[in-house]
Amino acid sequence: QALVVREMMARKGVSDPELDARLSARLLGQKRVDEALSLGESGDGPMTNPGFEVDFAHGPFDWRFSRQGAGWKIERVAGIAREGGHSLSVAFDGKKNVSFAHLSRILPVKPGVSYQLTYWWKGKDLSTDQGPFFEVYSHDAKGLHAKGPMLLGTHDWEKVSIEFTTPEGCHAVVVRLRRVPSRKLDNLMGGTVW
Repeated sequence: QALVVREMMARKGVSDPELDARLSARLLGQKRVDEALSLGESGDGPMTNPGFEVDFAHGPFDWRFSRQGAGWKIERVAGIAREGGHSLSVAFDGKKNVSFAHLSRILPVKPGVSYQLTYWWKGKDLSTDQGPFFEVYSHDAKGLHAKGPMLLGTHDWEKVSIEFTTPEGCHAVVVRLRRVPSRKLDNLMGGTVW
């Protein structure tokens, strides 16, 4: 019903970007990716705001994250970047064996196509045997889960790629930064990843 009302508004030249974003997010939550994209998001071209240079629009296809949780904090920082002037930092306080999956975004894709996700990251004093890593999985189909390497210790900016092919019926993937808890005695996660 909301799509019918939205179509009537468009015919009359009435626009409401906030309403479109909320409706698009609702459709995306129901795995209706094509309809969510029809509300103004572009399904073509590269990822928007990949280097966190602009503040977040909080749209359905933008980065999703909680600012803080037990043992970690996320913030957009100025002055630390491989290119441009900003990056996003995830700082772990070293007091918990953190299970982290609180930074992600949904990206439109085409079914049966090979993709390569390339990113730059760096880390400082990342402890334990289980560090953060990026993973890609299907938002609206089964059969896709790819992950990159973990980042441990201290490293300057490093380029990493994850290659994957979308399964049939897949119109969107989730890109997520993750850390799984360690099973070692020395398991408290500390350090920062940008």
